[in-house]
Amino acid sequence: MRNIAIVLVTLISFTVSATEQIRDILIYKTDTLGISTYPLEFLIKTDPLINKRVLHYSNTICESSDCWRKHVGTWGIVNDSLFLTKLTNGCENHIFNLTKVFSKRKTQNRKVFANWYTGEIKAMFYNKDVINSSTEKYRLIKSFSAKIINGKITNISIETISKNN
Repeated sequence: MRNIAIVLVTLISFTVSATEQIRDILIYKTDTLGISTYPLEFLIKTDPLINKRVLHYSNTICESSDCWRKHVGTWGIVNDSLFLTKLTNGCENHIFNLTKVFSKRKTQNRKVFANWYTGEIKAMFYNKDVINSSTEKYRLIKSFSAKIINGKITNISIETISKNN
């Protein structure tokens, strides 16, 4: 009986897959990129009041399996710095007031300097190739990487992928 249970659990674990999470957004120059790095999570780990405020100031908390963190950040690189420019709930039907959420941190022109974040943000640029009216294929054309220390950009790298790949 124990062996049957082990086999069943093993088989079930192969068929279960997690829902892909909504990505945060990074605006760099004229490009809008989906990123899977979540800089706000680094602040929430050290300042739980931010998480409380996000939940408190939301009129509607959206429960969604594709956004466990219950918020989506829009980030911008301005000059040499990373800023949070917009924060919405997981369904993007509520925009948080950044001044209320980040009351102890200065907001500059409705954006928050991400001085808490040190790490790397990566993104990929894809081009949609339409082969015919019913077939689409996405091709990787560029990769983006920004290294950040205390909210300051130390290096940005954009690599064009050759068409042969």
